[in-house]
Amino acid sequence: MAATRSPGLVFVFLFCRFLMAVDRALYPLNGLLHFMVLVPFSLFWFAGMLLRLLNSPC
Repeated sequence: MAATRSPGLVFVFLFCRFLMAVDRALYPLNGLLHFMVLVPFSLFWFAGMLLRLLNSPC
């Protein structure tokens, strides 16, 4: 299954896992960081990657 995935989707998955790990590490320090920085950034980045994948010729 993993061999049939496109590299872009694997990268999106790994990046989301990285964001969740960073968020878990920083959440006890400042809970607002989750809502002010990580959530909007991850949503905009994911939307950009999705548009790039949809606009790709393959």
